[in-house]
Amino acid sequence: MLFFLSRDRRELVTRDADAATPEARHTSVLDSLRALFGQPPFLALLGYFTLFALTNWGINGWLPTC
Repeated sequence: MLFFLSRDRRELVTRDADAATPEARHTSVLDSLRALFGQPPFLALLGYFTLFALTNWGINGWLPTC
């Protein structure tokens, strides 16, 4: 549901001569993923939480059966 709600609106952009903001362009999902996975802080957080989740799963999932 978040995927559909977080999409860019496709509105016509009117540019003012005084506006300093660049013209908005439509980006694809692949461009967004490339930008996201190209950020070292994101990769560090992804690794940290993945290791944390695997450890938690191992302790809570396997430890009671031993």
